[in-house]
Amino acid sequence: MSGRISGAPCEGSGIWLLFWGSASPFSNGSVTFLISPPRPDSFWAFPPSPKMISGLLIVYSFSALILILGRMTTGNGAFSGLPHVGYLVVFYLFYHVAHALDDNFHAVLAAGITILSLESYHVWTWNQERIRQEKQHIIRLDRMREWKKG
Repeated sequence: MSGRISGAPCEGSGIWLLFWGSASPFSNGSVTFLISPPRPDSFWAFPPSPKMISGLLIVYSFSALILILGRMTTGNGAFSGLPHVGYLVVFYLFYHVAHALDDNFHAVLAAGITILSLESYHVWTWNQERIRQEKQHIIRLDRMREWKKG
């Protein structure tokens, strides 16, 4: 995908439409309500360099893995798979804006698979432990019920 989609509205275009619709009567003395919102790649004067994005991807990947491993060792059941997907989408968007997505697609994909696999393993083992505890609790309750009957 080396070409850009021209004229594609950016996310949150309703806010831009509201802003430009309310500001346009005061600009140049004319009433123009249909000013197009800025393109997503025009927010920066120049896109971030692919090396900088790759460095941030490495830092993000290692810190995400360390946080997941920390939650695994403490037994914390809190998991956050959806924010990881959001961060990876942002990396895809950064590479797209820098016109380097073709070269770095597999790097983001590998980082995402690694992070989400470890997060899924964490959730799976945490839930297995909770199921084991619930089964032990049910066995204890059954024994108490039998003891009170007998």
